[in-house]
Amino acid sequence: MKVLEGKSVFSGIAIGKISILQKADTSVKRTKVENPEAEITRVQEAKEKAEQLPAQIPQLKKLEVRLNSPSADPTNYEFALICDFETMDDLNTYQVHPAHVAFGQFIKPLREARACIDYEY
Repeated sequence: MKVLEGKSVFSGIAIGKISILQKADTSVKRTKVENPEAEITRVQEAKEKAEQLPAQIPQLKKLEVRLNSPSADPTNYEFALICDFETMDDLNTYQVHPAHVAFGQFIKPLREARACIDYEY
């Protein structure tokens, strides 16, 4: 049995995609992106901006950017951030850090949906 000690916090977000499922009231609808090349460029730019965050935010101990595989289900989210923090306070500091706020402002008009989970392990 492997025993782990210490405390870390995980936080992730997922944003829009080429084929997007959106919840509207009680129904789910599929939205088609008119310009797939622009969508691919948008996701790559978001990836590059996200990868700069650890150098700017000391509380962010580890960041992984994951993109949906081209061969995966097209209804999946396109982009995910997986972040590690030492404490929940570090996560809270990250949330209001100017670099994170700027990234959020960049990504907000581009995303169709967001999912997030914060947990301690």
